[in-house]
This record gives sequence, structure tokens and C-alpha cells, in this order.
Amino acid sequence: MEKITENQYSPLHQGHWLIGNGFQIPLSHPDWFQCSNQVLREHRLNNGTVADLVDSQTKSWKCDLVRKIYQPPIAKEILQIPLPKTQGSNDKLIWKHSSSGDYKVNQAYNLIHQAQNMSNPSSQNASILAPFVWNFFWKVKLPLKVLMFIWKFLHNFLPTFDNLRKRGIRKLSTITKCRKTDQVQSKPCKESLTRTGSFLSKWQLAKIVETRRYGYAFEATTMDGVTIFRGAANSGRQSIYMATQEAMVEAIFKSKDLGLGRILILSNHKKLVQICNFSSKPSWQDQALLSDLCQLKQQSLCIFVLLVPRLVMTNVFKTASLYSC
Repeated sequence: MEKITENQYSPLHQGHWLIGNGFQIPLSHPDWFQCSNQVLREHRLNNGTVADLVDSQTKSWKCDLVRKIYQPPIAKEILQIPLPKTQGSNDKLIWKHSSSGDYKVNQAYNLIHQAQNMSNPSSQNASILAPFVWNFFWKVKLPLKVLMFIWKFLHNFLPTFDNLRKRGIRKLSTITKCRKTDQVQSKPCKESLTRTGSFLSKWQLAKIVETRRYGYAFEATTMDGVTIFRGAANSGRQSIYMATQEAMVEAIFKSKDLGLGRILILSNHKKLVQICNFSSKPSWQDQALLSDLCQLKQQSLCIFVLLVPRLVMTNVFKTASLYSC
């Protein structure tokens, strides 16, 4: 670990931009998505900022321009980033490796530990496993000593001859009466480790990747049940949470444009309701929504968010499903 920290392990210094107005983020910044300088010059953006990629009227991405400048996978990722609809929020550089954007010591330790595993070929098979695999692994109904043996085996922590030598234990004759070379015993272990790692890596690739783009819908009514307006669209988001968040923002600003001063929002998404009521810690993706809510409340707009069963919103869900693809 000393060697990594002395060399200033680069992933620990990686940042992620939290977009406000976009004027403080140069397109050439190392923590922004990279593209060739030639492409930027062709679009006269060699000194451009992220604000040049945002429509100042609609406060949304200039989709055509983003797709022209960046490769399709990068452009798709950029277009998924939520943007605040209100003025005044500044850009902020946050830490890339935590959901909140705050620096986490335990996460930094895990990154360094993973780097050490990658530099040590004998421990790479354990590092290929995603965290959710280990969560399932420890729930398997087997004796704890069996689970511990498998864990030590995959992490190369078993007291083999090689590991004992690395720990400074030289008197191997006191451990076993067989004085045959450890090549005979280590070869089957290595083959078994390779087969196990191959099986687990294939298992990991069997995860289902969600590629669906979710639509959203909203409906505004008076307390007497009279409909004021409706709205629906395909958000292009690949998660229900972000599509619901976008629907909420659109409904709030539509209400504001119509001069409504008190808005009661009904949603069945528990996480979103908790974020809006400040009863749950937000991630960096929630910052744009919270910035808009704070700005609107400063403009004397009263917003209340209430959690309701899905049954209450049956008609809205049916409309949203028509715009999902």
C-alpha cells in the first residue's frame, strides 16, 4: 500500500462534475468526458464549456450536438445526466467513487486493495467477483468452516508452501512428513483455481442488463378532482427512479407556469419521496432535483410530497406504459 500511496494512486484523484450552470466545466477538463481536440475545433468548441451543450431555454441537453461530438456510448451516458431547471446553481467537482460524491476512507481502501489484487496474479480470481456475489455467498447454507475455506482459497490465503515462505516460515519439514517438492501439490491447486475463476466469471456475466427506456406521465387535479393538465413523454432514462424524477420536475414547473402556489405531489416511489422530504441521504444524481426544489421554495412556492399506494395512480401508470419502449 505504501508504494501506491507514494505514487499518488490515480483513481483516488478521479472526480465527477455535478452540473449547475455548466460555465465552470471546460470540455477539455480531465474529469469531463474526453473527445479529440479536432472534433471540438470543427464545432468551434475548442474553448467551450458544458454550458455550450445545454439549451438555455429548455434547460436540457442539445442531443444532436452531443451525439455529433462524442462517441455513442459516451453521448448516451452524458444524456442520462440530470440538469437543474433553475438558475443560480454552480458547478461542483465531487469524488467519483461514492454515490454521495463525498470522499470515503473505506471506499478508498477498497480501491487500493483492488489495485493490489490486480498486481498480484494469484489473487485476481477473487477480485473479479462483484460485491453482490459475495453477499449471496455468505448466505449459502453451508458450515462456516467450508465457506471460510472457499474464501481463503479464492483470495490465496491458505497456508500453502509459497504463502508460508512469503510469511517467513522456512521450516517446512515440521509441517508435513512428505518432502516431495511443492510443484506436485501446487499444480492441481492452480488448475482448480483457474477452473473456479472461469466458472465464476461466466456466472457474473449472466447478469441481466436493463436497456429499456422508461416513459413518464403526470396528471394535475384540483382538490375537487377537476383535471387541470396532463403530460406524458419518453424520458430516455434507463431507470424508473430517474424517469419518475423527471416527471416530478416537469409537473412542478408546469404548475408554476400556470400560477399555482401550493402543490401536493403524490408518488408511489418511496426513495424519491424520502429524498424530496430530506429524510434520506441523496446521491449526486439527486442534486439537480434538490437544487430546483430549494430555488422554487425560495420563490414562495409550497411543495409537499406524499407517498401513496400504486393503486391511487393506476391511470397515470397506464399512460406512462404507452410511452415506454
